[in-house]
Amino acid sequence: MSTPEQSVTLLRKNKREQAAAFNAVGLKHVTENSRASEFGKYIKWAGGLLDICLAVQRFDDESYHYFTREEWDSLTNANRAKFIKRGIRVRAYGHSFILAATDCVSAEGGLTLAWGNRVNVADLDNRSLGAAYNDFAGAANTEYIITQLSGTTGSQNVQGAPAAEAAKAYKAYTKEFDGIEDTSDWHLPGLGVLITIYRCKEEVQEALEYFWSAECKLSSNSNTHYYWSSTEYQTDLVFAFSNHWGSIYAHNKETLNLVRAVCEEV
Repeated sequence: MSTPEQSVTLLRKNKREQAAAFNAVGLKHVTENSRASEFGKYIKWAGGLLDICLAVQRFDDESYHYFTREEWDSLTNANRAKFIKRGIRVRAYGHSFILAATDCVSAEGGLTLAWGNRVNVADLDNRSLGAAYNDFAGAANTEYIITQLSGTTGSQNVQGAPAAEAAKAYKAYTKEFDGIEDTSDWHLPGLGVLITIYRCKEEVQEALEYFWSAECKLSSNSNTHYYWSSTEYQTDLVFAFSNHWGSIYAHNKETLNLVRAVCEEV
């Protein structure tokens, strides 16, 4: 029979191995010190959709909060008025991010933007399709794209990095109109995020329509249905994702596509 000390050692070893398995599928915050009672939730999160919540910021102290649909519905109008909507938080397949409620617009007000010109973004790793599936580094990608394409002009007079710049500039609300400033690090998502969104497409669309309106849903129009990722395939090609077909295509950087910003959970 094992001693109490041996049992504790074995339990800790098992937790360490379980935490390592969660880390391997994207749940980096799980450690051997995490509560074992939470592991059932992490299993669901690793293998599919855990939940979709409304992401909000509180007016009085500017703190961030997340509400399920049921929790939001339970608030009085007076309590809802204490918050401003940021987007929807998606926790699925080992990852967590906040999706903007609306598509980005160009400086001229258009909804389709070029990714950039055909200048190679040296700090981006060119990825094969298989490797691109696991690109969740949209924040870092966006910084590389803007830094290296700023001030450049392409063969079709595309200046800079319109898609990344629009995602970076996105604001869910501004102090001028709402009394509080959105300081979220919005960025152009990696292809892995766009794929995750599609895998939860029905629930994402339902949440966007419920908390905002049908006009906020991701486009499924067969004529304008590709969304830019920040994942580069080759010097002049970048992966775009069709929310209409559920397909991936490497588009010329000067192609006009839609942009939907995301940011990290805080």
